[in-house]
Amino acid sequence: MFKLGALIWIVLGTVLAGFAVVAIVSIPSLEAQSRTLIPAAAAVAAIVAIPIARMISKSLQSSMRA
Repeated sequence: MFKLGALIWIVLGTVLAGFAVVAIVSIPSLEAQSRTLIPAAAAVAAIVAIPIARMISKSLQSSMRA
């Protein structure tokens, strides 16, 4: 389960971090703080992706066994 979860986390964390960065870059009022917000948003997205990746990998593994 760890290998599948890690693979899903890599992809999901990248996608969520990309969404966060695009949101920060596209909002003009956040432009002045972008140097601190972009790394923070990427870190938060990577952390948020961990439980989501675990849920997806558990679901996939249980459907493979059934």
